[in-house]
Amino acid sequence: MGSLIRQAISPQTKGWGRGVALIFDCMVACVIMIIGLAAYSSLATQAPPEPDQCLGDYATHVLSFLDSNGCLARLIEGHDSSAVRRAIGELLPEGASYCLCVYSPSWELNWSFSSQGFDWRNAAASSPYLVSCESNPEPYLVTLAISE
Repeated sequence: MGSLIRQAISPQTKGWGRGVALIFDCMVACVIMIIGLAAYSSLATQAPPEPDQCLGDYATHVLSFLDSNGCLARLIEGHDSSAVRRAIGELLPEGASYCLCVYSPSWELNWSFSSQGFDWRNAAASSPYLVSCESNPEPYLVTLAISE
């Protein structure tokens, strides 16, 4: 009786079963790759912070966003107030003013820049943010204070 069952299964049927399994494996692999790429791209692209957060946290997120593409190090090295104004002004909500301070590792003020209308009485500052530049072996400590 076992020989009758073996005769019913032809070599063509066996090959067809392997082909379906191979196609199924390829489809599963493609789905896994697509999910992995989607997860990676959502983690790799960083969006600007939302302005409805606490101002201190928001200031820290602005600094980390500027540092993510190397812009913050270039701003520090350049000491260009118009570049600082453009870069930070684009990320802040309408009507917000700011003060950017750059310190040495021993907390000596290297330079600072404030926008018009900045008031320390209504300001919230970021956590100290560590930035390293290629031209300076010592890192900088940067704080950003925002007032509305």
